[in-house]
Amino acid sequence: MSPPLPTPANPELRAADLLSAVEALLPELPGPALLDLRDGLARIEGATLRRLLTAPPPRATVSEAGAILTLEEAAAHLRRSKSWLFHQWKRLGLGYRDGARVRFRRSRLDQYLRSCERKSR
Repeated sequence: MSPPLPTPANPELRAADLLSAVEALLPELPGPALLDLRDGLARIEGATLRRLLTAPPPRATVSEAGAILTLEEAAAHLRRSKSWLFHQWKRLGLGYRDGARVRFRRSRLDQYLRSCERKSR
């Protein structure tokens, strides 16, 4: 008995799982079904290549120092709570508003950390 094929309605479906399930069915498929499978796989390959070729290019990477961080990322970088950072960012000049959100430059956070180190000496 073959394992049941995952269905596309399953949100946990992964392409590798589906391919493994199809591969497990191969020994049971008669010749005409194998030909249909081959044709279907060729269509999938063509669609995959078209998607890869027309996909937008990956976003340009920003240097580590110039990276823009979210509140969560900035808080983790500073080893502080999100709440602390949200209440202190403006007073300390650490971030800027981006619409309704607050963003942070990694370089500015690093500068702040260095100034804290100097003060603690």
